[in-house]
This record gives sequence, structure tokens and C-alpha cells, in this order.
Amino acid sequence: MSAVAAGGINLLRSRLLVALVFSLSLASYVYRGPYLALRSDSGDFATVYGAARAWTRGLNPYDHAELNRQLAEAGGPAALKITPLHRPSVYFLPAMPVAAIIASLPWRSARVLWCVLSAIIMAGGVLYVVLRNLPLTHSGKWLCASVILVLATPGIAGLRFANPGMLVIGLTAFAIQLALENRWNWSGLLLGAALCLKPQIAICGLAALALWRKSKPVVIGASLFALSGFIAAAQARSTGTLLVWIRTQQANILQSLAPGAVNDPSPAHPESWQLLNLQVIVSLFVHSRRIADLVVWAFAVLAIATFFVIRKNTAAPSFWRDLAFICAIDALVAYHRNYDAELFVALIPFVFELWREHRRELALLIATPLALLLSSYETLLSKLMNSPDSNPGLAYLLLARLPAFAVVTLTVLTIVAELTARRKLGNHRDSPIDVTEFVR
Repeated sequence: MSAVAAGGINLLRSRLLVALVFSLSLASYVYRGPYLALRSDSGDFATVYGAARAWTRGLNPYDHAELNRQLAEAGGPAALKITPLHRPSVYFLPAMPVAAIIASLPWRSARVLWCVLSAIIMAGGVLYVVLRNLPLTHSGKWLCASVILVLATPGIAGLRFANPGMLVIGLTAFAIQLALENRWNWSGLLLGAALCLKPQIAICGLAALALWRKSKPVVIGASLFALSGFIAAAQARSTGTLLVWIRTQQANILQSLAPGAVNDPSPAHPESWQLLNLQVIVSLFVHSRRIADLVVWAFAVLAIATFFVIRKNTAAPSFWRDLAFICAIDALVAYHRNYDAELFVALIPFVFELWREHRRELALLIATPLALLLSSYETLLSKLMNSPDSNPGLAYLLLARLPAFAVVTLTVLTIVAELTARRKLGNHRDSPIDVTEFVR
């Protein structure tokens, strides 16, 4: 057999193996994601679903009793209840017209459509970003995609609850990549939809694109957000009704942050370890909510000022480095649960960028907290923290907050990456990395 024929056979075997690995990974994702999501109560979706249905009828989208009535009338399960402490209605008004598109359907149909769309768009968005930007061979990119599908633990958790954040992560990822490809209109529309549903996630894409002067998608996205908010407000029968809605939402937000409530970052909430923001660490030592918030914001302002002072003097700015810092800062200060960490998949190109710049020690350092955020660590924590025999002390509580420590570490390391950026990278680029060498 000639060397050319042997090489062709080896290439075919390699591609068949890659196809098999990807197919198995995709099957695993479908089972753990949308399939199991459809067998759960989809509680997080129920909140925005009930709120949107109430809004379309001119009713208060933040009145939990009204939301439960809407859910029951739409055929929702009797056991599923929207409550102030566990499933508060806190979505901003611009979310209502967007969610109403699906909320116009009966519960069962809307739930299936929501779960399937969320799974497709989340996976599609993050894979689109990664596959378009990794310096890998064709087979290497698909192997990397397989790993992402298997290790998409935060996103899988969010899909099981049918949390809108998973849809928003996918929309934001698509918007970022489309903007990088100068497809402004689609980028702006997707970014606007993401901003309407969960601005605390989509703000990462908006800020990164604004920083890189991608003005058209930023303007389109912000305009769509404003237009959706205007439409939502116009649905109120009067200014007084609108003010009641706003006050009710504010009361719901405050109630969700009360000691022991679902969004409380302090140890009084037994599941506060699920949060990513720095407050979950500071609250272990500072018992005043206001002082804890001040400490977090002081750290964030210092980090932002440091990063941008350094960036101003860097001759080789990097979009992925900027996006990594913005995502880390956003997770640091804003309310985020563990499943929102799926957005950090979009930072994988940043790690590869550092590797190609021969800053490999820093690439490995950044990959470590990134891997923790994207791993099954949260699942292990859930079993440990919910064990009836557990009596967590301070050391145990600190260990449980490793994801929040990972976010802090990413914040610091992105500043270090900016500080040590080469003044001029030149034209040298390594050949694409062939990760299939490891499986031949």
C-alpha cells in the first residue's frame, strides 16, 4: 500500500472517530439537557411565562397571585407555584413583549418550545463562537465542540430549570460573533432580544461591542430594548397602574434578597453557595448588606480602573481579553447563579490566544478557574451541602464558594494578561493545533 493511500485511510479513520465522538457528545447533551428539562417542572420558565400572560391582559406582571392564576388557566401543573421567596417575579418590563411571543401558547406547548429553543440556541451560540475562533484543525474543532457539549454542566443545570438565562447566553454569543463578522443587523436584533430578557447577562456582549466600536449592533440592541420597554409600559391602563407595577417589582426584588430568601448571598440562605457574585464571600465576614455591597463595588471599581489604565497603554488590544474581563466583572458584581457560568465558554478563544502568543503559563492559569466554573463541581457541592449530616463551618463554607473565588481569580488574571500583553505581536502565528494527534 502506498504512503498516500495509507495516509488517506488514516485520515478517514480519524474523521470517523471524530464524528463518532461528536455524535455521542451530542446525544449526551440532548439527554441531559432538553430531555430531562421536559421531565422537570420548568419552574424558572413558569415565572416569566405567567408574568407575560398577565401583562398581555393588562394585569400586574409582578403580582404572584395573578401569575399563579394565569399559570393555572393555561394548563400549568397545580403543584407549580410562583412564590415571593422561591420563584419571585422580578423580570424587567422589556422582557414581557419578548416572552409574550411564546407565552401566548398553552403551558405544555410553550414549555416544550421554550426548552427546545433554549437548548438549541445555547449550544449553537457558544459552539459558533468557539468553532469560528479556535486555531485548530477541522477535526480538532469538532473534538473541542464534543468536549464542550459534555462539560456544559452549568448550562445543563439551567436548562433543567428552563431558566431564561440559557437562551440569553446563546443569543449573546451569536450576537458577538455576528458582530465580529460585520453582520450588524442580525447581531443587533439578537443582542436586543437578549437585553430584554436578561440584561445582566447580555450587558457583557453590549459592553464588549461598544468598547470595540461596533456601534451599529449596539444601537440596534439598545433601541430594541428601549422599544420593548415602551411597549410594555404602554400596556398599563394608566400611569398609576404602571407605578404600581414598578413598586411591586421593587418589593419583589427586595423580598428576594431578604435573609434566607432565594437571592440572599449571605450564609442565612442555605443555597447561597450557588451564586457567583463576590457578595457570597464578603458576606461570610461582613454582616451588613450595604457594607458588603460597598466592599464588592469598591473592588470592582478598582479592578476596572486598573484594567483600563493598562489597556490605554497597550499597543496590542485584544477583543477576547476585553470580553474575558467584562464577563468576570459582570459575574463579580451582578446577581448570577451557577448556571450563568455557561457564558464563560465564550472565553475559550482567549485561552487559545494566550497559548498562540507563547504566554502558556498564563493560559494554563486562566484555564484552571475557567475549568472549575464549567465543571461538575457545583453538582458535587449540591450533594455535600444538602446532606443531612453536614454542619458547615467557615472553612467548609469557603470551600463551597470556590466558583465565586474562580470569578475573582479570572478578574485578576485578565488584568495580568493585559499588563503583560506584548507591545507588538508581529505577524507570526503558529500552525493550527492538531488535537487529533492525541486520539490516533
